[in-house]
Amino acid sequence: MVHVGLSFVWSGDSIVRLVNKVLAGIAGSVLALSASASLAADIQIPVPPMSPPVVITPPPAPGFDWRGPYVGGLATLEVFQDPDLVVQFRAVAGQVGFNLVRGSFLVGPVLRAGLFVGPNVFAATLSGRAGVLLGAEDRILVYGAAGVGYVPDANSVFYTAGGGLELGIGERFSVFTEARALIVPGLGAVSALITAGANFHF
Repeated sequence: MVHVGLSFVWSGDSIVRLVNKVLAGIAGSVLALSASASLAADIQIPVPPMSPPVVITPPPAPGFDWRGPYVGGLATLEVFQDPDLVVQFRAVAGQVGFNLVRGSFLVGPVLRAGLFVGPNVFAATLSGRAGVLLGAEDRILVYGAAGVGYVPDANSVFYTAGGGLELGIGERFSVFTEARALIVPGLGAVSALITAGANFHF
């Protein structure tokens, strides 16, 4: 049987040289890493600016459209002194009107025709009204009105003047209430008409 053996003899100088080589390698690696880090710090990668967030704003509410023709119905109470204060149901009527709107201002004619309950006579009034639109969506109309009326059966003329409040509901309907003075020439009669009704706007 043949035995092959290898033996290494380490001297003090050999160990020192080996240690120096290892230390030199470590130092070189550290210097290389440091240089790489410095170079990376000097290189500035441009960052694109962030685009502002997209904000979707809902469109404003369209508001109530008062312009144009409308039709409606109404009922009226009459308040008068005879000699005591008397309140009685007075009339039912229909009406047709037309509104012209400029900015927040409204003007237009109104034609009413109906039946005076009690004497059961037909009457018609033609009035003009002017008002201002209020509220965030122009749904409130405050107006003044004045007009002339005619009773064919009695061949008599009367006058009305006063004001009211109308409120737009939804897209086409409105409700209103108003108070007008009723003046009959020659009789010296003055009473108050309290009216409530609703309109449909085309």
